[in-house]
Amino acid sequence: MQKLEHYIDDRGWLVEFVKSSRIGTIAQVKVINFKEPHIKRGGHYHKLKKEWVICVFGQCVVKLTDMKSGKQETFFLTKPYERLCIDPLVYHIFECKGESPCIVVVATDKEFKEEKPDTYYNVNELNNRSALEVQSGINRPSHL
Repeated sequence: MQKLEHYIDDRGWLVEFVKSSRIGTIAQVKVINFKEPHIKRGGHYHKLKKEWVICVFGQCVVKLTDMKSGKQETFFLTKPYERLCIDPLVYHIFECKGESPCIVVVATDKEFKEEKPDTYYNVNELNNRSALEVQSGINRPSHL
């Protein structure tokens, strides 16, 4: 987890989430709303895509598993000036924690493309969806 440059005054806060001089090219930025606590998103990994994540509202727990080493880590995103980097081949799942909804911002170095999603799911994490549904695209979960 990296602490970002941020500025706080009586009006609120400003965070410098992305600087290309520090992380390279950003291809896509997504804002993810978890409408209530205990909602989970993700449950996948990417072979090529790198992601940077901040939680701008509420609290989010991110569980990571390195697909090569098996190493597991858990991060609590509670401050908008703390950014988590998720490398390729790292399985990740997000869960809204606390008493309120949360909002997460994710920047990626590659765009999501429906025809080549670079998104690989752990079927056990897919909340009552069958492997056949996932493979065929029926009710396919969103890519985050």
